[in-house]
Amino acid sequence: MEVLLLQTQTRLYTSNHNLWILLHTQLVSCVCAERPVAVLILQPNWTKIFRGETVTMRCDIQGGGDTDWDYRWIKNSQSFRPFHTKPDHRISPVYRSNSGSDTCEGVKGNKLSNINDAVQLTVSGKSI
Repeated sequence: MEVLLLQTQTRLYTSNHNLWILLHTQLVSCVCAERPVAVLILQPNWTKIFRGETVTMRCDIQGGGDTDWDYRWIKNSQSFRPFHTKPDHRISPVYRSNSGSDTCEGVKGNKLSNINDAVQLTVSGKSI
């Protein structure tokens, strides 16, 4: 949480070119809450899965208060599903092309969440 203090200075000039300075100090306080953080959670809870399985990604907005968020899904730094209204994104079946770096972001009006560290998803062939 931050507290902002602001000081202003006002200068007044007279008509006979004498300089008069009036210092006006104004303290303004602002209690600014930190932005909520979007955390990507995988179900099942591991980053290495086999081709053909199902994975569900959940965007959990931590510190975001109510649940009135939209979600932006980001794969390898590219938005691939902007402004989805549900916090879950299910991929079934997964393919090797689903491998990569995944994150999500919460969007609420003109507010954005912070983005947490990306999850590196690896899809490999079936085990023998």
